[in-house]
Amino acid sequence: MFGEKPGRLLVREVGQQLVGAGRNLRRRAVEDSSITMSSDTDVSLSSYDEGQGSKLIRKAREAPFVPIGMAGFAAIVAYGLYKLKSRGNTKLSVHLIHMRVANEMLRGSDSYMALPVTNETVTATAEGLIKTAQFPIVRPMQPRDLQGNVIGSPEHPVIINAGGQSVPYFTGEENLASGLYWRFANLNLGYIQLVNETGAIAGAEQEVTISYSKSGNVVVFDLKHTGDNYEKHLNGLLDKIGDQTAMMNSQRFVSPEYAAMSLMMNNEASKAERFVVSLKRNGTDTNSNGDLQSIKSLPTFNTNAPGVDLGDQRILLGQRGLTSYTIAKPYSVGQPFEAVGPNGKPIGMKMAYGEEYNGIYTPKAVRNRYSSVLVYNSDDR
Repeated sequence: MFGEKPGRLLVREVGQQLVGAGRNLRRRAVEDSSITMSSDTDVSLSSYDEGQGSKLIRKAREAPFVPIGMAGFAAIVAYGLYKLKSRGNTKLSVHLIHMRVANEMLRGSDSYMALPVTNETVTATAEGLIKTAQFPIVRPMQPRDLQGNVIGSPEHPVIINAGGQSVPYFTGEENLASGLYWRFANLNLGYIQLVNETGAIAGAEQEVTISYSKSGNVVVFDLKHTGDNYEKHLNGLLDKIGDQTAMMNSQRFVSPEYAAMSLMMNNEASKAERFVVSLKRNGTDTNSNGDLQSIKSLPTFNTNAPGVDLGDQRILLGQRGLTSYTIAKPYSVGQPFEAVGPNGKPIGMKMAYGEEYNGIYTPKAVRNRYSSVLVYNSDDR
């Protein structure tokens, strides 16, 4: 039996052995029954264990670059999460730009050789839908300056009257006056929707007179078929694209550089019999995914931005660089200010006002370098 002081010395020795030799010595020291300690000692092995905080401090002193690297990694992760959170607004902004550019390209094409239609009388359906006799409708365009002020008269305006009153265009703004408004439902098929000030469907069976412009720079292909099978009928769509390309080359001295369409239209056209390997013609092919690659040697591209006027009914042919998108003043954000709720009281948050001045336009002199193909089923209209 050892006394108190020798017991403390023994613990220190055993502890040193454990640090130097590892787990085997620890097990041997614990299992050695010949070594005993007095019950009145106040020292134990656990009192010599190194705490987690001490380990971190010691490791940091031994390798100071480790915590620096960890801090840098954490900063990178935090920045990545922040960018991921703000990515939604950026992606939406890009989609809106794509939509505006694509819509202006089609508007430029439709405005070439546009045909005016005046005071056409139409009765809306039970859902307030107006179907014009002529289509596609040319989207109107009102030139404005950088302050938003109107410049001159609009190009190809749409004028609707109901009960002797002019029906204004629905802008989607808040606090619009009560009444009847209109908005486009489908330009390609000549659909216009009547709505109220909140955007809800209105004007059921309302008789209206409408003036608008119909595109004359377009050829039409009807998906309705009789006799032959559907895949063979779709060969006619490829011929329409080829015919329009040939017309632009021979009559306008313009060589189209692409055919733009939706994914749905791409998928439908790729079902044509001519894409079967045994019937394939040079210059018309699909890629490894089965999507259109070229039609009559004309490269094809998909449009996937939301709200594009091409929809699933139009194929746009054209050259690059015709429609210009210019930023007159880059996007900038002003000083943050106190945000208020609907009651006009502060809500403990800051908000800022951002703005950008830009313009999208297709000069009249080059609009003939666009053309399009309208694809629809006459039974569905």
